Amino acid sequence: MLNKYSVGKYYLTNSFVHLLNPILKILSIIIVLISLIFINTYLELILFLLYLILALYLSKIKMTIYLKNILNLKIFILFILIVDVIFSSGIYKTIFDIYIVVYIVLYTALLTFTTPPTEITYGISQILKIFNKILPVEQIALTITLALRFIPMLMEQADNIIKAQKLRGIDFNSKNLKMKLNAISTMFVPMFIISLKKADMLSDIMSIRLYDYSKSRTNYRLNKWDYKSSLVLVLNIAMLIFAVIY
Repeated sequence: MLNKYSVGKYYLTNSFVHLLNPILKILSIIIVLISLIFINTYLELILFLLYLILALYLSKIKMTIYLKNILNLKIFILFILIVDVIFSSGIYKTIFDIYIVVYIVLYTALLTFTTPPTEITYGISQILKIFNKILPVEQIALTITLALRFIPMLMEQADNIIKAQKLRGIDFNSKNLKMKLNAISTMFVPMFIISLKKADMLSDIMSIRLYDYSKSRTNYRLNKWDYKSSLVLVLNIAMLIFAVIY
């Protein structure tokens, strides 16, 4: 039931996007998300859409995997439509709101699909390095990475719980709203217990390996900044400038 969710997963392929520096990927997300704030014409919508499609294509990950992430948003998209209709926001505002939500989900999925969790930690810690004296940079980077990593694990466990509850006669597909809510509520306690156990086990593993995030750590991969990363960064900055001044 929940195996359709792919948030937080990493897909190993030898693609252009996979080989980019993780620092560049995180900076790219920040720049593009800021650019989306300034979009106000259909031309900009089309240009940014073409850029997104090109990035997804270069990742060499099946488009159906990305489309599943959009389909999982159908309830949220419906909510946006209802809110815009109630407040008479207009068709353009509705299109823009849905576009922004879908774009953010797909572009952030591109990061998690093409970057291992350890590399995301490395990228975040390097970007926040200038705040090292006032912020616990390593702790923040590790926390964000673990949150991303826990999503697919919890989804998998939730799927197992649903299958077990179905065998006990609990109907998750009931058309009765009250019965459906009661069925979903049976997942909360076991999911909470599993989350605590996973977190406790991870803490023990890190302690055994003498993991100390307060100290500087080396990286087993040499994340060199090559001309490809520079090219993508320049392209992203150009898109930001275009969105601001157009």
